[in-house]
Amino acid sequence: MDTAASSEQSSSSPMDRFISERLAPEDLRIRSNVFSHSSLVLGAARSLGVKVRKVTKDHFVLVYKGEVIGGFDGRATTLASSQARRVVPSLTLTRTYLRASGVPVPPTAKFSPHQYEAALRHFRAQEGEVIVSGERKVPGFVARVGIVSEEEFNRAWEREEKAAGSKPKGSQQILLTSTQPGLPVRVLVVGESVAAAVVRIPLHVIGDGDRTVLQLADAEVSRREECSYLAKRQPAIDEDALRAESIEPGQVLPYGQVQRLSSSVQGGSDGRISVDVTDDLAAEIAELAVDAMWAIPGLAAAAVDLIVPSLDSGEAATVIGISAAPDISEFRYPAYGSNRHPHRALMRHLMGTMQD
Repeated sequence: MDTAASSEQSSSSPMDRFISERLAPEDLRIRSNVFSHSSLVLGAARSLGVKVRKVTKDHFVLVYKGEVIGGFDGRATTLASSQARRVVPSLTLTRTYLRASGVPVPPTAKFSPHQYEAALRHFRAQEGEVIVSGERKVPGFVARVGIVSEEEFNRAWEREEKAAGSKPKGSQQILLTSTQPGLPVRVLVVGESVAAAVVRIPLHVIGDGDRTVLQLADAEVSRREECSYLAKRQPAIDEDALRAESIEPGQVLPYGQVQRLSSSVQGGSDGRISVDVTDDLAAEIAELAVDAMWAIPGLAAAAVDLIVPSLDSGEAATVIGISAAPDISEFRYPAYGSNRHPHRALMRHLMGTMQD
C-alpha cells in the first residue's frame, strides 16, 4: 500500500464522511432508563402475553396459549439451530457457507502468529482496506474497522499476536480480510425482515481548531456520562492510550477533521457507538442481509455484519460475519437516530406473527 495514497484515502473515507455529515450536526441521544438484552426480551414477552418460565439463571422457556414457542439462554435463542451456533463463530466457515449460497464475501487470508513477514507482504499487496482480526469469535476476539497504513497494520498485528497466546489451539490464527473502504453496518434480521440496522462507529473526536486531541477525548467521555447506556461503556482514554495508537495527545486538530482514536467496533468499553440507519438502508443491502442469514442452516434471527461503500446502494457490499446471539440493546439504544424495537420483533416471530 502506498503511504501517501493511504493517507489521502483515509481522510476521505466513507467512515469519516459519515461521521462529519451525520454525527457532528446531531446531539447525542440522552437516555435515563435503559435495560439489558435479557430484560428487553422478557419485557417484550410479558407485554405480548407470553408466559416466561425460568429454568436456570439465564435460561428461560417461553409459553404462549399453552404451547412452548421457544426460549433463550443468555443471548442465544431457539431461533438458532445447534449447527448454526457451531458455524458462525468461525469466520472462515461462515464465509464458506455464504459463498456457497452466492452471497458476496471479501477475500481473506489466514496466518499463524509467527508468520508476520508473510502477512506483511500480503498486506502490502492489497488495495483498499484490510481488517485484521482473530479467525474465531472466542473470548478475546475483537471486531475492527479496516486499516490502510503499515503503521496501523503493525499495531493491529501485535494486538492479535498477543491475544492469540491466550486462545486455545485451533483458534490462534490471524485473519486478514481485504475490503473496499466502507461503513461497518450491523443488520438485525428476524425471519424474512430487517428489524433494525446500525452503523458501528469507532471511538473518535472531531477537531475544533482550538482544543487538543486529549481535551477533545476528555470532553467526549464527559458528554457520554449524561447517557445511561453509554455511561456504562466508557472507554479509558489518557495520554498513554493515545500514544499507543500513535496519536499525539497535544495535537490540535483543524476544525472539522475526524480523528479515530481506536479501530475497534466490538463494543463494551472500547468507545464504539451505534447510529441507527434502518430507514436509510438500500433495499439491496437489506435483501443481502436476509440472504446471508438464510445461508446458515437453521438460523432464523441473527445480526449480519457487512461492509458497504454507501447506504444508498448494495453495489460492492460484502458480508464479513454473522452473530447468532447478538446483543439487541445496541439496536434499542443507538447513540444517534431512532429507537427500534428488536425485542418485540424477536418475540413476535417466535409467536408466529410479525404484525404490529
